[in-house]
Amino acid sequence: MERKIVGQTVPAVEFTLNKGESLYTQSGAMTWMSTNISLETNTKGGVMKGLGRVFSGESLFMNTYTATEDNQKIAFASTMKEYTKN
Repeated sequence: MERKIVGQTVPAVEFTLNKGESLYTQSGAMTWMSTNISLETNTKGGVMKGLGRVFSGESLFMNTYTATEDNQKIAFASTMKEYTKN
């Protein structure tokens, strides 16, 4: 597994996965990926662990991405939340 930072204003981390390598993130974090990457979604750790993530502001579900061929790319970008002053 290799990784590199791409972009300047809104950077992303891009991973190159070989067949059988996987990683997991919270739902909605992925920006782009190659076609030969499979996706599995679950609560990762059970419902109680998932609810704990929800109460801390994260996602209930976790995504696991697994490369089915060598040299597959997947990227995750930073997120920004907009706050308005009332």
